Amino acid sequence: MFTSPLLKFNETNHLPKWVLITFSLVMVFLIGVADYLNGIEINLAILYLLPILFLALYVGRTIAILVSLLSAVEWFLADFLYGHVYSNPWIPYWNALVWFSFFIIFVLIITALKKAMHEERRLSRHDFLTGVFNRRAFFEILQNELQRSIRYNHPLTVAYLDCDNFKQINDIHGHKTGDLLLKFLAETISNNLRNVDILARLGGDEFIILLPESNFNSANIVLKKIQKVTTEMFKRNRWPVTLSIGACTFTEPPLSVENTIQHVDKLMYEAKKAGKNRINHVIN
Repeated sequence: MFTSPLLKFNETNHLPKWVLITFSLVMVFLIGVADYLNGIEINLAILYLLPILFLALYVGRTIAILVSLLSAVEWFLADFLYGHVYSNPWIPYWNALVWFSFFIIFVLIITALKKAMHEERRLSRHDFLTGVFNRRAFFEILQNELQRSIRYNHPLTVAYLDCDNFKQINDIHGHKTGDLLLKFLAETISNNLRNVDILARLGGDEFIILLPESNFNSANIVLKKIQKVTTEMFKRNRWPVTLSIGACTFTEPPLSVENTIQHVDKLMYEAKKAGKNRINHVIN
């Protein structure tokens, strides 16, 4: 998916808002000075769109609207101080209003496009049903975490989760109930993870968890808690399903994302073959 470089910059810059606002106000002032010095032959009002665009993208709609008003007023003052004579004294006021309206429409369009692009990007990285990360996003996150693990020599744990007998839910109660189960499952797991932990749905009833900087003991505590709370949730809703978990704590980073997923996937199937409803957690 194409991502605007402007939006990418907005997500990565850490400058305080007051710095961005100050920079934009300086731009507005300089444009006003240039407009005054230029005279009436060439209209420079279009240049005010630059600071307005900057604010609409990186600060917010409200401040962009306020600077739009300031820009229109500054254009009016530059025109007035230069001594431009009109056939009707109300014409400069009308022109300033026209520019202000144009700036406002510009701000509304830019902020709407920004919101739409952010939403499109969010949807492209999140599972439409459960709201957790999807396969594509998880692979990107895991790749970054593997690089961090190599750089700082930190352990990490990856766990592959699969609902036992999930097909029976769809066959007996229908896909609507199956979807509800998956939503409840994702919510229950998310509520029992740290903020830095990552939960993703790989597809169907299969989920995967990334526990950064987690050794075997700390990760095992989390996995046992997840199995406990999800089992209680299944029983409360009278859903005859359980959870099989295959997990590996990597003391040395694996070779690739694909190898990582394949390894924990294999561990999960071993848990199923051993009787389901269990955790197959190893250290590597």
